[in-house]
Amino acid sequence: MKHRSLLIFISIFNFGFLNAQYHLEQLSDSLKVYLEQGWHCWNETDETSCIPYYQKFFKAVKESGECLPCAETELARIYAWEGQYEKSIAHAQNVLKDAEKYNGRLRYELELDANNEIGGNYLELGNLEKALEYFFASLEASNEITKFDPATSKQYGAITRFNIGGVYSSMNDCKRAIKFEKEAFRELTEMGNNRTCQIADAIAGEYLSCNQSDSAKIWAFRAIQLAKSQKIGNQYEMSAYSRLAEIYKDSNPDSALYYINKALKFESAENLFMQTARIYTGKGNILSAQGKYTEARESFTKAEELLPTNAIQDLAILYHAWGKAAHKNQDHKTASEKLLQFTELNDSINSERTQKTVRELNAKYETEKKEKQIAEQELKIQTQKSNVRLAILSGILLTVILVIVLIYTKKNQKTQLEKIEKEKEQAILKSFIQGEERERNRISHELHDGVAAMIGAAKMRMEAIPFLEAEQQVQQFIKINKILEDTHADVRHIAHNLLPVTLEKLGLISATQHFVSEINETRLINVSVVDENSNAEAMPHQLQLMLFRIIQELVNNIIKHSQAQNAVITFSRNTQGIQIEVTDDGIGFDGDVDDGNQGLYSISQRLKSIGGNFKFIRKKDRGMQAIAEVKL
Repeated sequence: MKHRSLLIFISIFNFGFLNAQYHLEQLSDSLKVYLEQGWHCWNETDETSCIPYYQKFFKAVKESGECLPCAETELARIYAWEGQYEKSIAHAQNVLKDAEKYNGRLRYELELDANNEIGGNYLELGNLEKALEYFFASLEASNEITKFDPATSKQYGAITRFNIGGVYSSMNDCKRAIKFEKEAFRELTEMGNNRTCQIADAIAGEYLSCNQSDSAKIWAFRAIQLAKSQKIGNQYEMSAYSRLAEIYKDSNPDSALYYINKALKFESAENLFMQTARIYTGKGNILSAQGKYTEARESFTKAEELLPTNAIQDLAILYHAWGKAAHKNQDHKTASEKLLQFTELNDSINSERTQKTVRELNAKYETEKKEKQIAEQELKIQTQKSNVRLAILSGILLTVILVIVLIYTKKNQKTQLEKIEKEKEQAILKSFIQGEERERNRISHELHDGVAAMIGAAKMRMEAIPFLEAEQQVQQFIKINKILEDTHADVRHIAHNLLPVTLEKLGLISATQHFVSEINETRLINVSVVDENSNAEAMPHQLQLMLFRIIQELVNNIIKHSQAQNAVITFSRNTQGIQIEVTDDGIGFDGDVDDGNQGLYSISQRLKSIGGNFKFIRKKDRGMQAIAEVKL
């Protein structure tokens, strides 16, 4: 986890993703009434979801026969606002497809809006490459609007460049971020736009990221001057002063303190409590570095009072800084308390990051799958059109040409099948590599953020013991012992996940029995193991390890999806070699191993690569039977 010693970087997307409005002018006022109901829900009420209002608007436009993509643009937008990014992307893709049916400015306005919406959604999902792709497509659409409205086109282009600079900033490519943000600043300045203070502040932040302090100062002062004159809110002036404090915190702490106090003059401003809390955290760091621990502690306390309990990222940064400052100043009790709070929050953050990564990978997989299906369908349609044209133009030589077309079609289909098969193999290889890399990263994070942090907390508590009374020392030893027990359990868990000791020493059957015993202890399901003289331990070690991972995957799938109460893992011999059956009494599975389940598809391909076989059989009464066969 990275910790910023000072702090505030205002989100560069406070313009909002660029939203054109020309498409709404294409709809009659009677239809806009439905949309106004949605706007009222979003801006004036506390309803859980406003999506039903937008769906009603979309349905009314569809029934009227008016501009459907004009309505679907708004539907895509509300899904994005409510965090349903995949659905927003799907509707925006429909808008892009339907926009081709229109001519003139409306077509490019629709493309502009849809591309910006998709780019923003991909940014939220963490797919920065896709976000850039669609933002650049939006920039092309804004250039086309120049033919109809040069001024509006220039404004669209400037704000889109600002969004592109923001994506490069997320990629830590500050040079490109500065290039695009400066272009946006220059164009909006020429137009007399009153929000250039926001861009000036963002540019100052980019220069700070590039360690170009002199340029960062220039742009921070420029942002302050513009913010005073443009009066669009205090957050940008506050942010610019914070950047100046960040610049001076090492070379001139007194100046840093001066600028951070200038930033805090806005602390009573409405809706700036989060920003104010981060500034107090930064001020505490500066005061601690100056040896003013009492004042630093007051700043840390104010930051803690301002931060809500769900701001775990900011709270983790605060407790880490507070704990280090307390330890440096011999306040061991506070140091132990704050660093332990940091450890607990850090564990929570790592868990959320893991869940987010899974969601991002799943969204990326579903999107790529959909795009591939569309491409295959378009290819099929083009091939059929080509065949029809050839048949019409070849009246005299119809029989000969039909034969040629059939041969060509068959060859083309074979080529496409070979291409698709090759792409599948490459995708499998890529998924294996990514899986190994994710596993390495997971282990690294578990050791660094889990074990190392826990040991650090234990060390802090040990150092505090000489300063405590006898009774408190006993309590402290009990807490230290609990931390070490937890750490020992974490290390054993990590080591067992890397390479099961039972598998290494006793073989596949014993390792499976040990794995099943751990599952059964959770009482989620009852799993039993039956060995019918399979002699599985005689197989090569690498093959046993691969089969063990497959068994783990199948059992985990049963627990997650089948709602089963019981499961049986059976090892046996057949004429070919080893056979492993995993059966359950759950709700069953109607699909195939290729139907959208990456885990089952991966199992199938791994077994095929060594000449094995994998299949699913739905039981007549209830449940499923998975069979893995390995030839020896």
